[in-house]
Formats: sequence, structure tokens, C-alpha cells
Amino acid sequence: GCIRTGLAYHLHTLLPEKVFEAEVQGLHNLLERWKCNPRIEVLGQPETPRPRSPRAAIVSFMIRYGNAPGGLYLHYNYVVALLNDLFGIQARGGCACAGPYGQRLLGLDAATAKAFDEALMHSAQEVLRPGFVRVGVHFTMSTAELELLGSAVDWVARNGWRLLPAYSFCVETGEWHHRLSTPQQDREWLSASAPPVLHSSPLRELETSLKTKEQKVPEDLLAAADTALITSFKGENPIPLSSTRCPLLDADYAHLVWFALPTDAADALRAQEPTPCLATEAIFTKAAERPSESIFSISDTGKSLTIAAETAATATDAEIVPFEFGCEEGEENFDAEAKCEKPTYAATALAPKVPKSLRSQVAGAIKEYDMIREGDRLLVGLSGGKDSLTLLHVLLELQRRSPVKFTVAAATVNPETPEFAPEPLIDYLKALGVTYHFLSKPLIEMAKCHLDPKKPSICSFCARMKRGMLYTCMRENAYNVLCLGQHLDDFAESFLMSAFRNGSLRTMKANYAVAAKDLRVCRPLVNVREKTLANFAKENRLPVIADNCPACFAAPKERHRIKIMLSQQEFEHPDLFWSLSSCMKPLMSIAQTEKTMDWWRQLMADEDDEDGAAPALTQVARPPSPIVPPGSPASGPGNDHTRLVLVAVSSAIVGGIVVALARCR
Repeated sequence: GCIRTGLAYHLHTLLPEKVFEAEVQGLHNLLERWKCNPRIEVLGQPETPRPRSPRAAIVSFMIRYGNAPGGLYLHYNYVVALLNDLFGIQARGGCACAGPYGQRLLGLDAATAKAFDEALMHSAQEVLRPGFVRVGVHFTMSTAELELLGSAVDWVARNGWRLLPAYSFCVETGEWHHRLSTPQQDREWLSASAPPVLHSSPLRELETSLKTKEQKVPEDLLAAADTALITSFKGENPIPLSSTRCPLLDADYAHLVWFALPTDAADALRAQEPTPCLATEAIFTKAAERPSESIFSISDTGKSLTIAAETAATATDAEIVPFEFGCEEGEENFDAEAKCEKPTYAATALAPKVPKSLRSQVAGAIKEYDMIREGDRLLVGLSGGKDSLTLLHVLLELQRRSPVKFTVAAATVNPETPEFAPEPLIDYLKALGVTYHFLSKPLIEMAKCHLDPKKPSICSFCARMKRGMLYTCMRENAYNVLCLGQHLDDFAESFLMSAFRNGSLRTMKANYAVAAKDLRVCRPLVNVREKTLANFAKENRLPVIADNCPACFAAPKERHRIKIMLSQQEFEHPDLFWSLSSCMKPLMSIAQTEKTMDWWRQLMADEDDEDGAAPALTQVARPPSPIVPPGSPASGPGNDHTRLVLVAVSSAIVGGIVVALARCR
């Protein structure tokens, strides 16, 4: 990558002077034209670039919604979608890779940037991320193409807000799409590039019938855009303004909503208002005040950027001091005799108040799946994320309240990668007074040497190694129950991934014995939603450790794609996860890691490869003791076994009766 970049820059320096003059002139024409439109705000230094100047022929800009002077913006991904759909112009939208310089371009101060960072970390609503639109001028562009680019951006700035009700967005990815768009119709088939001899094949005819007819590109794209503006809501296939809606946003971050929503423009169009306005209907998960202006503004940054550019030559990297936890040996100011300042924690982080609803969900799962019994010694697998930290505090709360006596400890596996630093958990667990085991091993380096070519998944290798280290810690310290922090969202994602990719009905188990029969693994958060855990961690200011695995950035995560799909479906079906929970109960109730079980267990595809151990025939024989309340009928593994057998036998009998009746008729 570095070599290719260097070659590209080298080739760029060899271009003749006329090439740079053409780019500079084209950029100058765009900037001069967009100055006349007050809704277009260009980022960066306002002066016109000169030939061979440091500024590249790339323009970054934002477009105002127009609801008020200094009001909201149009989302950069929405502007990108309009430029593509109406004019076929490929633009880029997103946050700045330049870090602090990009924040300065957007007018973001340190406090605002920190607020956005917290919102993105805890809410996972990527649509809130600030950013801008980028277009480029190239020396190969003709005068007509430059004119189209300038006119298209100017048209979007004047009329783009009127098409907002025709679009919607995904909260998790920030992508905007037309409400009537069908990706299947726009699919490009492989046979499209087939040789002429195959054009008459049956496969080609089928694919041709499925593909929509190609529309001729209009000669006047601006006139076509004006027509689309009129026919989008009035015509043969109009989009009803009354049905305009958008996904609900997190009310805790209402003050960070810097862009206009489709419902805003829909209200203005229904009221036939000449100027944009804000919607009165609910757009947040709960009651919250909607800001009428963006929390950041780039209109006043031009002057400050000019002053900053004059002093940039004398600036040094020492002005930007990154935050680091504690002291590091080898630094210039390191004092071996001095003690590093101990971290301080909020009172809620050391003694959080566990809501009754969360406590009841966890206690109900413990009772239903017989997870905790009298005298159990629990070891919590603590990654430092919101899920495992919340699980630890809930178990500590139940330990104080429950008549069933058990102990709680925690353990963390450190893969020794620079992207993941769980060392702050040592002081935090010490402040909590919880027995803590810090296990370290270079897992990523080990994967390079010991990864099985038949199973090249680094994630699977790392998971097996971590599980083995935890099992070893449990056996050495006499723990018998490993508590993991997977929640209901994780169960649903695993269920769909197994069905989609492997064609089998399986998911994680709620409580089961490992093959050696000396340990059990349970997941007390099986009935808890991920957003509940995120809210608990945020409200109590738990010291969440960011887990940035280097292997996860090599390829898109399949689990993340499933998470986005479930989120989109939940928007249409609010009870989706509870329906999936009922559907998965027989799978989650399996209490063994047996590989050679009865046929009905084999069909359920038990999680044998997760545990990586020899098969076990029976469960550890221990009398069930439900945690809360005492005296209630337990629903232990034995009852689950009997219930599943009865379900299988009943299904077979009913099926036989149906077949017999069908033959009689």
C-alpha cells in the first residue's frame, strides 16, 4: 500500500504544469459559483488555490437544511445519495480521516467531540457521526462535466430538502436510501458480461426477465431532477407524505442531532410551507427536546482556519498530547521512585444501583435454567465491555440478596495486543473487593504459527484459546461455574448466522456442563437486551474497556451484518427479539456438550466445537437449588430433557396421524 501510494505521488509530480492549471481553474470555478448560495458551506481555507499549491483539487462542503439562520444541516450521506440518484455523480460522505484537523474544519471543540464519541460508543447510532461531502476536480473532466457538478450541488442546496420524505436511513450505518428502491432490480448479473454465444441460454433469458428495463439517461439532468421533484409525491407511483417516518433516535443524545429528518420536510410539504421546518411528532425513544440548530457550525471557521494556517509552520506535535492511562516506563518524565496517580471512579461505578427490572430478568433466567446452586463458586469472564461489567454487578447484587450462598470472582484474558489494554481492570476490581485473575498470552502471535489451515478463522482460534485459559484457571482455583456475558441479542444473532450460513438450528446454550463434567458454563443475561446493558453501563459510568481486535478489521463482520438486519426488522416488528427468544428456548435449554446424543439432539446441532472437549454422557449430578425464590418448582436440565423428548415424540405421532388421514381421503 505504501509503495503504491508513493508511486502515485511520484507520477503526480511528473505531470506537466498545464494539468495543475486545469485542475486549479476548475476548482476556482466551483468555489466562485457556490459562493452565491448561502446554504453551501465549504470547509477549509477560503482563498483560491494557486498552481502547485498544497491544496488538492478536492472540495469538502456541507449543505444547510434552511429551517433557520444557522439551523440544521442535510446529512452528508443524504446529499451523496441525491447526487448519485439524480445526477449520477459519485461523491464521498463521512467523517474526516484527518482527526483533529477534520474536527477543526467542522467547528467541533474538545467537549463536543467527546460528547459525540461517547454517543457513538454507547448508542451505536452511526447516523449521529459528524462529517461532510467531498467531490473532486480532475484534469480529465470536460467543461460540461464541471458545469454539471457545479449545477448539481447548487440544485441540491436549493431543492434537496424537498425530497427528504422520499428517503430513509439506517441508524446503525448512517446510510440513506430511497424508500422505493429495490436492490434486486438493480442487481448486475454475471451473465451480463457473457460471450454472445451464451446470450440465448435459458439462464440468460431468466436473468433478463428479472432485470428491470434500462432507462435512457436524460439529456438535461437538471430538468429531470425538477421533474422528479414534482412527481415524487404526485404522479403514477407517488410516495405518500402521510406515511413518512424514520427510525427513532436515542433521546439521551437528542442535543447531538445536527441534521434534518424526513419527517421534518414532510410536515413542511403537507403544510405547503415555502421554507423548511421541524416536525412536531416524536422522533426519540422517549420525550426529549429537539434542537433547532446544529451543535456545530462551519460557517465561522474560515477566518480561524486562515489564522491557524499562518501559524501551522511553527506548530509542533507536542501541542497534541494523547491521553494515556497511568505511567509508562521509558517516557522522558518517568520517575521510577514516584508512584503513578491512582485512577478515581464515580460512586455509581463502585456501587451501582441495579434496577429491579434488570435484576428480575437475570434472576428469572438463573431460576429457569438452574444456573446457580448452593455452594457454587462463580468465575465471571470479564472482558471489560459493558456486558460483562454489568453481569458482574448484577451477580454481586444477587449474591447479597439471595438465600442461596455462592461466591463471585472474575478473570480477564489479555491477548497482548496493542489495540486491547485491559490493565485498568486490575485497579477497578481491587476497588470493588472482587477476587481477580489476570491471564495473559500472545494469542494473535500464536494464531500465526498454530492456526489450523482447515479452520482459518482467527476468531474461532482466539475463542478456543481464551476458553481453555479460563477452564485452566477454574480448575486451579476450584471454581465450578463460568459466567459469560452474552445477551439476548447475541443469542438471536448466533441463531440466524447458523441458519443462514450452516443450514442448522443452533445457538448458544444458557447453561450446560462441559465434556469433562467438572465445570459448567452459564449465560445469565439470556433474557436481557443489549440496549438495557448499554444504558446501565452509561448511567453508572462503568469503566468500559474498548475492545479493538486487529483481526476484526481484516474483513466485514458477519455478526455485525446480522445485527443491522435485526435492527431493521425490529423497526417493523417491535416484539421481534421476544418472539425469537420463545423460538430458541428448546435450543438454549440443552444442558450437555454430548456429540453422540439421540437423533433429536443431533438435529439441534449442539455447540461441540465451541468447547473443544471430549463428549460427556451425563450431567454433573447435583441437586437443583433455584436461586430465587426458594421453594419454587425448578426447571432444571432433567425437566428440559423430558420436555424435549415429549415434544419430539408428540410431533412424530401427530405427523403420523396427519399422513394416515391424508391417505384415507
